[in-house]
Amino acid sequence: MLFLGVALFVLVMTVRMVKYVLDLNADFRRVRGEGVRLQAEVVDYDKRVGDRADEFYLRPIVRYYLNDRTYQATVGNASGSNPPPLGSFTTVVVSPKTPYAPYDPYQGIGGAVVFAFVALAASVGMLYWAIVRL
Repeated sequence: MLFLGVALFVLVMTVRMVKYVLDLNADFRRVRGEGVRLQAEVVDYDKRVGDRADEFYLRPIVRYYLNDRTYQATVGNASGSNPPPLGSFTTVVVSPKTPYAPYDPYQGIGGAVVFAFVALAASVGMLYWAIVRL
């Protein structure tokens, strides 16, 4: 019975993750379609710890200009495994409606979508196995 509760919890959390990733993918596609391509300077990194203690990722924080204003934000879909050097320039795509959400137009969100659906399938299988064991 405990396993059933855990399976339900994992399923609910996985469904939330799938929704988040699908929303992120839809936003990326919208911005890529209607956004403006800009040159942005890499000014810092958003540091993320990986699965292992010695593993980390650096997502670029960029500064760019749009409609006579300066913006600084983390690139939303940067993989973090091979970031551009500090002080260099990179291409980003930004929607004038959401100027604080730059994306790398050359990277996608596809890997996250695939992972989310694999996790969803695994959690449904876990729930099915928990129900069959009752």
